[in-house]
Parts: sequence; C-alpha cells; structure tokens
Amino acid sequence: MLLVGAAGHAYAQAAQICGCAVGTITIRVNRARKLQFPERPLHPDLWRKVRPASSLSPHLYLKAVQLTEQEGAVAPGTSATVLRRMREAFFVQGLDVARLDVQQEVGRQAGADADRARKHLADGRAHALLDRDYREAESLGVKGSPTMSLNQGRQTLYGNVGYRIIEANIQELLREPNPDHASWR
Repeated sequence: MLLVGAAGHAYAQAAQICGCAVGTITIRVNRARKLQFPERPLHPDLWRKVRPASSLSPHLYLKAVQLTEQEGAVAPGTSATVLRRMREAFFVQGLDVARLDVQQEVGRQAGADADRARKHLADGRAHALLDRDYREAESLGVKGSPTMSLNQGRQTLYGNVGYRIIEANIQELLREPNPDHASWR
C-alpha cells in the first residue's frame, strides 16, 4: 500500500520492488484500502477480474450527460448523480464501466437521456468538452485524480492520498495562511 498509495509507484513497479506478482500487489492494496476506508466498500473482483481497458470511455459518457444537463434536457444534478453511480457501479458492484452498455444502464437509472448522450458522443461535443478538461488540467499541473491544489498551487496532493494527510495539510494552512511562508516549517 505504501509503494502504490504513498510513493506513487504503479502496480507493476511495486510488484517488481517486492518481488511478487502484480496480482498480489493488487489484492493487498485493495485489502489495505478496505481497512483504511471501511465506509467505502470495494468489490472483491476489482483489478483481478474487472479491469476496464480505459477510463476514457466513462469520462466521455459523463461529458455527454453533462452536455444534456446544460441544455436543460435532464434535471439539474443529473450529471453529478451519474458520476456518483458510475463510481458505485465500478467500486461497489464490480462492473466494467468502460463498456457503453454499462454506462447507458447507469445513466438510465440516474435519469440521463440516452438518445441525447449518444448524439453528443457521435457529434464530437463530448470529446471536445473532455479535451478542454484535459488541457485545463495540464495547464494547472494536474498529475492525477483526484488532485487538490493548496496554498495557491504550492502544495499539490493527488491520487490515493489518505484523509489524515489531507487534513494535516489543511490544518497547517489554516494555522499559517500566509502564502509567502512555507506551510511546514
């Protein structure tokens, strides 16, 4: 867990360092995350049997739903609901969210308009919106998801960062809010 979560190594790198199979690292990291975040259930098949080929496809679908919401074709908050349910579909239910049929079913259950979402996927508008997000992330120096930028960008936390580390950083900034000073001195 430390090699992947804290040090930021990929699963394959951590496996090489530990001298074990990638699957062993995957199982141990998932087990550690369950212990670390017991309020967040994780499906036991994650990364062993359920391995989405890419996160691009669900991100595109979410952008398509976001566009339908911006047009007023679905209720306000629908895209946030689809996002939450997409995460639940993967992490809790162990579904392959890279598959369009899974995305559409998640969207249907959340009240998304499947026809409009398909239209935005087909006409490139969802792609353009996602590309704009990627370009903005790059310009801001975002390295992973989620990313938290603190102290006017002087501190960046990203990826699987524990709540205690996030809280410690925020508490220190609240104690010493001057951006001209280092937060850890």
